[in-house]
Parts: sequence; C-alpha cells; structure tokens
Amino acid sequence: MGNERVNLAYRLYLGARNNARHAFSPEDLAAVEAILDQHFLGWTTAKALGRWRGQGEETLVIIVTTRGVRRTDETAAACLERCAARLKTLLGQESVMIEEGGAAQFF
Repeated sequence: MGNERVNLAYRLYLGARNNARHAFSPEDLAAVEAILDQHFLGWTTAKALGRWRGQGEETLVIIVTTRGVRRTDETAAACLERCAARLKTLLGQESVMIEEGGAAQFF
C-alpha cells in the first residue's frame, strides 16, 4: 500500500511461571514488560489460556513488529530470539514459541 518497507508482525507465546497457580504475578508481569521495553519500541500483549502437557496455564500473547525493534545493529530475528531467551529464563519455561505473521501496515 505504498509503504517503502514491509514490516512483519510476530507473536510470542509465553506461559506463566510453573508454580502451583500457573498464573502471572504482578512482579512477573512487570519484569516481562521491562524486558519487552528493552527490546522493542512498542508491543501489545493479550492474555490467553494455554495448555502444556495437560496442564492449563495463563499465557501472554505478545505482538511485536520489525518496525519496533529498538536496536538498529541487529536483525529482527536476532532481537526476537534474544528477547524470547530472556523471557524463557525469567519464568523458567521450557520454551517460548515465536510465530511469524504477515505484513503489518501502519497508517
């Protein structure tokens, strides 16, 4: 639509800490937000319910775009992987899923 640069949207699926509640504490949410702010100029989260190995858990769906990568000296993929690794460690998760979406347009 006339944009000079195609921006891709990505979604990260992040499960809550594996504790008795399988829910995000206010402290965990604040830490997640701080990590996202270090990597991206902007982001959106949506709460969801996920299951892993038969156990339900709160899940954050985090939406970012290549336009919002904070550092200009790394690729969007490198930024996403670095961010996902930090979130995985923070919450003691086995993995964080990254889904590559389609083109994101800003008006």
